[in-house]
Amino acid sequence: NGAVRWSLETLEGHTLASGEEGVTAPPLASVHLRTLDFQDRLTDDEQRNVAFVAELWNGAERQAVQVATFVPNKHLTLSDPCLSAQLQLREDSLVIHVTAHTLARFVEVALEGADAVFSDNYFDVPAGRTVDITCPLPTGWTADQASKALRLRSLYQSFA
Repeated sequence: NGAVRWSLETLEGHTLASGEEGVTAPPLASVHLRTLDFQDRLTDDEQRNVAFVAELWNGAERQAVQVATFVPNKHLTLSDPCLSAQLQLREDSLVIHVTAHTLARFVEVALEGADAVFSDNYFDVPAGRTVDITCPLPTGWTADQASKALRLRSLYQSFA
């Protein structure tokens, strides 16, 4: 049980349309909520600068975020998302809060010098939002070492 909040927004995070739908679904199942059609609303040029963002919420906690684009990724007018991260140590795990100023597609997180396994990798961070991922703190490392070894990159950096 929860809610899906959706928005049609520019890559810089300006909302063009939005809505919210209540959702009830069994575990690990897909449920059709609504069909949205923006074809008449977006010109070919606008499609390069717009994304559809859907977030699944359970009360005040976001469970998932998904991004869909209207053109292939290579045609998006991506700009430097100015990725930033804050690390938090929670027991023996790192919680990494990744934030982007503009849409960051396929964000890759790495700890230089460690073979860390993250809860998610190659994920999207919509403009102005934060996505949290976790990984075990490498054996013998401190949170300060992890902070210095943290590397972030996105699709934009792969072309820059």
